[in-house]
Amino acid sequence: MSIESLLRQQGVSFVDITAALSLPRDTELDRGEGLLRGYRIITQRSTRVSLTITRTNMRLWFDPPLLVSMDRFFVDDSYINSVTYVFAGNSHSRGYLSVNVRPKDTWGADSSVEVRQKVTSAAARILRHTRIVRPGYNPITDNDIGTLADEIERALGGSATPCGRRVDPQRNWTGLAGSIAVTTNAPISKSSGPVGIEIPSGAQIQLGVELMGTAADVRCQSVRMAGATISGSQVFLVKDGRREIILNELAVARGLSVSVSRYRPAPGSSLESAEATEAALRFLGLLLVVGSSGGGGLEAQAALARPGSAEVLEPEIVRGLTRGMLDSALTDAVRDLYNQNRPALQQAIPSVDWGEFFGV
Repeated sequence: MSIESLLRQQGVSFVDITAALSLPRDTELDRGEGLLRGYRIITQRSTRVSLTITRTNMRLWFDPPLLVSMDRFFVDDSYINSVTYVFAGNSHSRGYLSVNVRPKDTWGADSSVEVRQKVTSAAARILRHTRIVRPGYNPITDNDIGTLADEIERALGGSATPCGRRVDPQRNWTGLAGSIAVTTNAPISKSSGPVGIEIPSGAQIQLGVELMGTAADVRCQSVRMAGATISGSQVFLVKDGRREIILNELAVARGLSVSVSRYRPAPGSSLESAEATEAALRFLGLLLVVGSSGGGGLEAQAALARPGSAEVLEPEIVRGLTRGMLDSALTDAVRDLYNQNRPALQQAIPSVDWGEFFGV
């Protein structure tokens, strides 16, 4: 099953997907003589490598940029910022590569043109042996997306590190994470009694996932979810038919336990005016407590700055609904969603134990 089909079952449309990992400082990705007559492509410091895929292109980018260190005297180094491939839209068009390279801008001769040619040629050779260059190809509609990584690895001319064996430190990448952004195709509404969640049509939602493991663990399908966040600006908590709270971010722990990490009153809600009034009253009450204990001036300011004073000022989330009750209801909803969709997930990528992945 393709990513698009899986998302369509949930009533949402694909926007983009990103996978990322971290490379240690001084990791050497390539070296050679050839055209550049002595060069090394290395990381300057700990580097975030991200691959973002949309319906029209895929972009590999580096933060900070990769350094192309030149061994030739009087030839300046260069930086590789990103490599982008635009998919062939149909059978009458061809995809194309774009490499973003900039010179180091010191005293030597500019090597960026040679570097761009070298990277473009190398990337083209790799892609030529994969389905990515086929006319009309789109990874989002690929029904066998799980095997694409194997195809790319074969195109690189290497073989995967066998599971259970020692991993080369150069390949022991960490900081694995991923994210996917979607938009809703129609309004989504879930409720239990007077309280519910409402998301209007066209709202954009982003799911970010932090993973436990290394790149080798991904290859051996033993990586696990460490935690996740669900964020958006149009996820509403509804009470008695009225939008009261915008749930800006939900934190999802291993085991699919959910907690509200960021929220604010919805425009025009009863809480929007009540929040300011209640916070002001609590602030005044705190000042009176500090004053009655003989403190004042700087001592009162110090008391307000102490850990815990923020909780004193924070208004309740919704009358009659504690934060713990809301977290519990959201946890039940997310676990139900997982149970309903586990067969589809298993069909999409059958080699992954999704229960083990999520810790449920």
